[in-house]
Amino acid sequence: MQYQNKAMQLSAILNQFKHLGLAIILCVLITKATAQQVNYEAEFGADYQRAVRFLEKNSWITDTLARYNVPAQFAVAIVFPELIRYSVLRDKMEIGGLKILYTSFGQDYADFSIGNFQMKPSFAEHLIKDLQTTKMATRFNRIIIDSNEESGRKALVNNLESLQSQVMYLIAFYFMCEKKHSKLIWHSTEDKLQFYATAYNCGYWNTTDYIQKKSRQNYFETSIFGDAPKYNYSAIALHFFRKYNLLAKSSN
Repeated sequence: MQYQNKAMQLSAILNQFKHLGLAIILCVLITKATAQQVNYEAEFGADYQRAVRFLEKNSWITDTLARYNVPAQFAVAIVFPELIRYSVLRDKMEIGGLKILYTSFGQDYADFSIGNFQMKPSFAEHLIKDLQTTKMATRFNRIIIDSNEESGRKALVNNLESLQSQVMYLIAFYFMCEKKHSKLIWHSTEDKLQFYATAYNCGYWNTTDYIQKKSRQNYFETSIFGDAPKYNYSAIALHFFRKYNLLAKSSN
């Protein structure tokens, strides 16, 4: 009788976990469905169109990506949400004093988004450190800077303010993800894109579980005001990727 009661208790516990697992799966599906229902082109309006025009005006970016054997449509989709967020005026307002703090004391005192792709010094420092441990270091020599000294940090900020250098950092990021996450199995290119886009925005050096968790969250803000809506970064990237592919197919 005692064993029977324990078996019944165990069965009840397992059923609870079963229902919990189904609930988690349901939440994930609802989150994905909600993100996919948003028309980000309409949501962001003029900012979305400005980002599109920027890419059209700077077609050399996709040419450079292709020259380095990086899938151009995939890569520009990764940074597209940042292009929506970017504002020249806000960029100048945000980085003025922060630039001085960073160059003087390092990323522990100031870490801020710079340029069209909204890259942070901490992002560049992680990339540089990781590149130096691989055979890719020579290939990306132009963006590898020693940021331990003030002069190096100043040079790093100058690099990040250059769109040409940001494209090189993006290329390096893509190959670093290819190396770091080579064992992951992707269900589709879109699945891979959402992971890479989230990794770009929240830190590719984080764990796979953390990046996957963030890819399901609405945490991305495009406004400097704290009460502004939060969006799913990877969903915006995916929305543009699909649109970009449709435009490419229609032009062929």
